[in-house]
Amino acid sequence: MKTRKQLFIFLMLLLCAVLLMAASCGGPAITDPCADCGKDPCECEDVCADCGKKPCACGEPCWACGKKPCECDEPWLGKGTASNPLQISTAGQLADIATVVNAGLLEEMVLGNSQGTVYLKLTKDIDLSEYSEGDGWIPIGVSFRPFKGVFDGNGKTISGLAISFSRQERLDSGTGLFGVVSGGTVKNLNIADAYIHSGVPNVGGVVGFLTNGGKIENCSFSGAVNGWMPVGGVVGRIDGGSSVTNCHAAGTVQSIGETTFTGGVAGIINSTGGGKIENCSFTGTVGGVASVGGVVGAIGVGGSVKNCYAIGTVSGLGYVGGVAGQVMNQGSLSNSYSAAAVSTSIDGYRSGGVVGLINVGGSVKDCVALGLSVTAGIYQAGRVAGDIEGTLSGSAAFSGMTVRVSGVTKTPDIGADKVDGLDLSAAAILADGTLGGRFTAANGWTVQNGKLPGFGAAVDMPAHIK
Repeated sequence: MKTRKQLFIFLMLLLCAVLLMAASCGGPAITDPCADCGKDPCECEDVCADCGKKPCACGEPCWACGKKPCECDEPWLGKGTASNPLQISTAGQLADIATVVNAGLLEEMVLGNSQGTVYLKLTKDIDLSEYSEGDGWIPIGVSFRPFKGVFDGNGKTISGLAISFSRQERLDSGTGLFGVVSGGTVKNLNIADAYIHSGVPNVGGVVGFLTNGGKIENCSFSGAVNGWMPVGGVVGRIDGGSSVTNCHAAGTVQSIGETTFTGGVAGIINSTGGGKIENCSFTGTVGGVASVGGVVGAIGVGGSVKNCYAIGTVSGLGYVGGVAGQVMNQGSLSNSYSAAAVSTSIDGYRSGGVVGLINVGGSVKDCVALGLSVTAGIYQAGRVAGDIEGTLSGSAAFSGMTVRVSGVTKTPDIGADKVDGLDLSAAAILADGTLGGRFTAANGWTVQNGKLPGFGAAVDMPAHIK
């Protein structure tokens, strides 16, 4: 039996040992909350024997009670301001953002008021495959509660994005990683190997519906987008003075049903406030019904598309173009090219290597068609334009391109303002990376003789021109 004095000394030595261990680890006092989430995960309120921290902070079970760390996921860092953005590092956190935005509570919860702009920053690559079951990912933002903040992808990649809305249960909304962005910005983001299938209007790989001065900048998308009109590889619909710049898509874009406005980058840009698509590209396959384009299905009132290109195949029923399906009244297309094969169905019409139809009041300037062929089922096809009701100028086309209407090869109507453009031989194309000075470093292109103009790097010449 120990004496009371011996027992007292033993207990004091034990207490000192515990305190020294905690001090040597530099951990917080045992009464402090978790350093990461502010919670008190253990009933015993003791620190971990390994590091002196609360169990939630160190990730180890509590040494005294054996309880597991609290389930707080990774900590939220940042304040949501421009100088200290709210940081997103897990799929769960991004899903939480979607929930809060769609409830109309993002600004109030992060900033404490409903009027400010919330800044978000992705700090790690994210895999969303855990959200692929059923309807899949729930897009961030709906029409009456859109995303209005600034989302900086920080050059990171989101993979595993899968959406399958077979019904129009989200009418007047949008489908994409982001559903509706109004006045907000999505930038510096890569989305890889995604699959999107939606019966909801406004379908895009990054954003479904971009409006009210919204911006998509420096983003890329790869995968498949199938949807109800309008449909685009990056964004479905652009409206209200919004813009898409320096964005690139690759894969398959396809409309479903008897729908219109399908494009490799955007389904339609329709804006009276200076809406634009600039320095963008698409590589792959685009298919639809009417108003189908390698870059954009249709350029509407006040819309502008400049410095863009498409490579691959573009097909549809009518108004089918290598760059744009149609350019409408007060719409403009300039300094863009296509190396896509363009075709319509057997009863199709108005197909062109650059544009299917230039409507009255629309303009196309300094564009080039470099595809191998253009075909139309029943009428109106050209190397550059299927039909011109507006203005075409400065156009040219690969002289080896064939144009067939109703199975008959057409004799070219040569001229810079004609549907078949000026002739560009393979030798001339290979010798001049600017394609006659239309695509230069001064307006943002990377050029190299023997290759086609690109962004950051020149593009390999297609086999039919080499």
